Parts: sequence; C-alpha cells; structure tokens
Amino acid sequence: MQSLPTVHPATVRIGDAIFGGGHPFALIAGPCVIESREHTLRHAEAISKACRSRNIGLVFKSSFDKANRTSGKAFRGPGMDEGLATLAAVKQQLGLPTLTDVHDISHCEAAGEVVDTPKNSPPSSPPPRPPSQRPAPLKSRSASPPSHS
Repeated sequence: MQSLPTVHPATVRIGDAIFGGGHPFALIAGPCVIESREHTLRHAEAISKACRSRNIGLVFKSSFDKANRTSGKAFRGPGMDEGLATLAAVKQQLGLPTLTDVHDISHCEAAGEVVDTPKNSPPSSPPPRPPSQRPAPLKSRSASPPSHS
C-alpha cells in the first residue's frame, strides 16, 4: 500500500494571528454587528482577555453594515463612517487586528484603510517524488461505447 503524500497547508496572517500551517489555534470573533462604540469596545476587551489568558490568537470582527439580516427591518449597523471609526478604536485602544464585512464595492477603499487584510502564504511545495514512488497512472476506459442490447 502506498503512503499518502505529506500535505503542506497554506497559512493566513491577519495582524499577529496566524491561521493554518500547523500554527496554534487562532480565533476570529466579535459581535455580528456594531451596536455602538461602547458595546463593541466592551466585547472586544472581554474576548481579548479570554484569548490572552489561553494564549489564543485573536482577530476582532464586527460589521458596520450587516446587509444580510433575516428581516429587512432589523438594525444593520451604524453605517460606514461611525463603524470604521469604532473598528479603528478597537485597533488603537486594544491593539487587535480587525476585520469587517463589505457589501458594496464603494466601501472597499475606506474599509481597507482601517481593517486588516488577510495575507495568504502559498503552501510550500513538497519535493518531487522519485518515479518509483509516484502513483500508477489511471487505466483508460475502452474507447468503444457501451452496448445497449
């Protein structure tokens, strides 16, 4: 029986948090939507304290405009300007990397000035296997169509 090749997973870094690639568990967490600056800072501080005490990396995520609510009448958030100012306060006051949802392309530039952008690290390529360790090629099927007798 042939052994399976070693998988070399990619890593994603967001601020100081690293996800994948054999790194310790890290968390993306926060309230679904920014209710207020005080509410967001209080939650960010509590989540941060819990993660620090357990040596867990944290990226704080909350939305300034939660466009995909189950009810069209539900609170969607404080809007881009106030919401991004709140996320900037989370970064400045607590030193946490931040993420948010963006539902409109016109918000991307402003959000990119405040929130952290995930940075992908491609998986490292394993060295090629010698021919004796490569899997056998698949057998080709017969070129003739199946009989319908």
